[in-house]
Amino acid sequence: MNFCLHFSPFKVPRALSVLIAIVLMAFLSKEILALVTQNPEPTGKFEWGAGLLSIKGAHYRGSDQSKDWFIPTPYFSYNSENIEVETSFARGTLYKNSWMAFKLSVLVGLNVESEDNRARAGMESLDYTFELGPMVIFDLWENPAKGYSLTFEAPFRMVNSTDLSNVHNRGFFSVPYLSWKASPHPRRWGVGYELSVAAMWGSRKYHEYFYGVAPWYVTAGRAYYQAKAGYSGTQFTIILNKRWQDVVILPFIRYDILDGAVFEESPLVKKKSYFVGGLGIFWLFGNKL
Repeated sequence: MNFCLHFSPFKVPRALSVLIAIVLMAFLSKEILALVTQNPEPTGKFEWGAGLLSIKGAHYRGSDQSKDWFIPTPYFSYNSENIEVETSFARGTLYKNSWMAFKLSVLVGLNVESEDNRARAGMESLDYTFELGPMVIFDLWENPAKGYSLTFEAPFRMVNSTDLSNVHNRGFFSVPYLSWKASPHPRRWGVGYELSVAAMWGSRKYHEYFYGVAPWYVTAGRAYYQAKAGYSGTQFTIILNKRWQDVVILPFIRYDILDGAVFEESPLVKKKSYFVGGLGIFWLFGNKL
């Protein structure tokens, strides 16, 4: 079995940060055990540094308002036979065969203050979300010599929201996607990239949390709306990575399409297609084998 942790690069609430740390320690248990027992298994490579992450994104999927984030953030990377950890994810390999793997997928999402969003004015704010569930990965094709690979990855997560005093279940969300990866290669001027396309699906409860309008929130410009389960839109994502000595550059762009989504008629959906983009620049201070 293979476990994977994903978390937002933005500021995460302290309670969720503690939970992430606990899960990370569980993932690292194999490495810790190897050190304690003086297992001859080779140690991994650890790199650390700091940088700046700039992101422009919508308040929520379907919002016509966006926000710019400029976030100083640490950078770290650890790779060994059993553990792979980077700033945005961690994976601890318990079992994997030649063509598929199982993981535990964890995702943390930001909150949205309704007072800052015109479409949601007067409604309850959207709390921080914490998603947890299994994930299956199929290795469809690989060319190690050229650094290419094609995978199909399908997470299925239970979603909970929290205002740090209460936790509420918000249903289920799934994001199956095809991913084409190219590792940095001299033929590509040392540039690596990932191209992915995802078709998203959500439960009625999940869509209701983001796009439902209860009778007491109805206004002249916001009609009553009850969401249902089903198709939740499509996303296309491109991520590049380039390293010059101790500098790592990570630009990315995502295109989100909500046409055909089961909630597209919600009065809270103001824009059915939009871009999200960002750039990360990191300086590495050191490394250790």
